[in-house]
Amino acid sequence: YRSIERPGKNPIVVPIEQSEFLPDTRSEYSPVLRRTLDQWLYRRDLYKGNFPVSGRRFFGRERELAELFKNIELGNHLGIFGLRKVGKTSLLNQIQEKRQHDLIIYLDLLAIPSGVRDCNYIYWQIGNKLHDQLAQKYPAIRAAVNFRLGGQTSAYADVKNLDRIPLALDGDLRDTIRALRDTPATQNVNIVLLVDELEKMLPIKGIQDGFTGYIDFFGYIRGLSQEEGTLVSIVTAANRSEERRVGKECRSR
Repeated sequence: YRSIERPGKNPIVVPIEQSEFLPDTRSEYSPVLRRTLDQWLYRRDLYKGNFPVSGRRFFGRERELAELFKNIELGNHLGIFGLRKVGKTSLLNQIQEKRQHDLIIYLDLLAIPSGVRDCNYIYWQIGNKLHDQLAQKYPAIRAAVNFRLGGQTSAYADVKNLDRIPLALDGDLRDTIRALRDTPATQNVNIVLLVDELEKMLPIKGIQDGFTGYIDFFGYIRGLSQEEGTLVSIVTAANRSEERRVGKECRSR
């Protein structure tokens, strides 16, 4: 780990016997050197892994992280796009680890139960995660906010009046934003919504239908951010056309 975090500060010593490089073995220099390096250098694929990384296992991407943090401060909504296993989720993990003062709401759409195809479930998750983040980081503000959705039910199956979920979340978000703004110590706190695996909720021709209400969902997030500030969304997907399609459909509304 020190070698990774402090490149150039911890050289690796490779001992080579002088007898292996005598004049009569000059033609064998290359195989000898290769064999010696193979023996003493620990070779591994630093990007090999089946799960997102965090903490000391994450390294590099400083420029991308700095750009993400800058845009969060500016209130710009972002999309992270790339092939599978290039590190999109790991970047989201770093946002959660590095921005401890912000309220981070992370949604992994792959974790949504099979058969759920309605954005009401997304609204419900946001409400609960907002409630938990506020209780963990700013309990005094949590006590001052009258939550209508967040923290009211531990299971989505127990929610009553499903049609009122978006309205209840709107009340929770607006009251939280205003409470943060009215408290001097939290005026610079952002609510950062991280949506991982965006393809899960969008329609894909011949494969799946989109979540019911997904256009209204993204339109609401954009509108609330423009009206109140403080709220920033970051999505990840393997195909950038998903971002263009959502943006186009939201603007048409």
